[in-house]
Amino acid sequence: MRTTVKVRGKVNAGHVKKRYQAGANKTLDRLGSFTMQRAKKQFSNRTPRKKPQWREIGKRNGIPVLDMSFRPPLANKITSWKTGKGRAARGFLRGSIRYERDDRRGSVVIGPAENTVWLNRIHEFGGSRPVAFRYLGRYPKKEVKGLRVPGGAAYVVQRKDATLGRKGKLEPHSVKPGKVRPAKYMATAIDQMRPKIPREFRGFISGP
Repeated sequence: MRTTVKVRGKVNAGHVKKRYQAGANKTLDRLGSFTMQRAKKQFSNRTPRKKPQWREIGKRNGIPVLDMSFRPPLANKITSWKTGKGRAARGFLRGSIRYERDDRRGSVVIGPAENTVWLNRIHEFGGSRPVAFRYLGRYPKKEVKGLRVPGGAAYVVQRKDATLGRKGKLEPHSVKPGKVRPAKYMATAIDQMRPKIPREFRGFISGP
């Protein structure tokens, strides 16, 4: 004798949808945080030079104008000359990287904060900007801060903190550095995380 039993169940669609959304949001937050940290790890800590790097950037009244830099920029960079101490010294762009979850699109956006200074954005997206210098005194010098000026007397300048410069209000001597290529720190971080994304979404719904 065979017995057939029919079981009817009712799925609480609203509850499942809430659990699905909560799991997806948690996973997106985790992926956003991981990717943001990957982007920040691309910055290294630079120690200022003990001896300056001298570079002729022009002439004034026929006399050389020398840039005296203890923190020369790396290739394809416009460096901030006052990056602070501790963790802040690892890079001014590093401190402004954020991530935000877009619930309408079910995605995460990672990049420089909206209110970040132009210098932070130019390294990520590319662009150009004049470099401002500050004259150390009104007259040519043979010695500055106990250091002999190469080649004898010359006007000595130092780069003005790039994060404080304003368009149209540069120091008397300025140089246009040309275009800076976009570094795409965020794209690099995404490429590093891409293989791990599917795994993060496995079993992201749990509980009754």
